Amino acid sequence: MLEDFVELVKNSYEEKLDIKDRKFENIDLTEEVLEAVEFENCEFVNCTMMACSMEKISFTDSKFSHCDFSNTSFEKGVFIRCQFENCKGMGSNFMESRFYQVSMKNSLFSYANFSNAILEKTKFIENLFKNASFQEVTLKSVEYENCDLMQAQFFRTKLSGIDFRTSNIEGILVMLEDLKGMIVTQYQAVNLAGLMGIIIK
Repeated sequence: MLEDFVELVKNSYEEKLDIKDRKFENIDLTEEVLEAVEFENCEFVNCTMMACSMEKISFTDSKFSHCDFSNTSFEKGVFIRCQFENCKGMGSNFMESRFYQVSMKNSLFSYANFSNAILEKTKFIENLFKNASFQEVTLKSVEYENCDLMQAQFFRTKLSGIDFRTSNIEGILVMLEDLKGMIVTQYQAVNLAGLMGIIIK
């Protein structure tokens, strides 16, 4: 199965053709190199992609379910109209990637790195993002719903219009000028006041 997948990717790369309309199940791609490959309308179920190099890879209209991307690099990757459900990506790298109309649900992405990414019309629902990095990220119509963002980093990321009211933002790291327009609860506002040196008694 793995050999067939690798051969498929190799042929796609050499012939400069997209991989379309395929379903991949139970494939172990640990430490594989799959760079600059384009997938369209594909489904990945229970696949292991740990410590892989998938830089400049592209996924369009694709779905990932119960997959493990831990410590894999998707740097400069593109994800368009994709869905992630019940996936794991601890320490994964999405630096300089682009997400457009992506849904990520019930997934674990603590210590993941989204620095310098562009996230547009993307929904994060009930995900774990503890200690994740969203530094210098462009956020356009992004939703965080019931996410755990404890100690996540948002340095130089404008948070205006982003609603964090249902999410845990305890200990997030952010620059004061980027807080403007951020939507939070009264309780969250009290905690954020500490960033400004304000002591509330």
